[in-house]
Amino acid sequence: MRTVLFLCTGNYYRSRHAEAVFNHHAAAAALDWRATSRGLAPEFGVNNHGFMARSTVARLTALGIPHDEYQRLPARVNESDFAVADMVVALK
Repeated sequence: MRTVLFLCTGNYYRSRHAEAVFNHHAAAAALDWRATSRGLAPEFGVNNHGFMARSTVARLTALGIPHDEYQRLPARVNESDFAVADMVVALK
């Protein structure tokens, strides 16, 4: 299985959304790919509450993409994340 790593600042909005959407469509297409996501500086999200942004959860729900498996706190990227990733996508 190949891995794509989505990066954003806080791992709370963009990268989490990208991870869920990518995994949903990759599974539907039977692709041998899996996404993960991390943040460069999740500590900057001091006003973030919960596991994932409410707007991200709402959008995934509207798209019919399950998000229960992504209910974890934002995570900071580390060297091992880069080492195992086949592709890295930085989101602005």
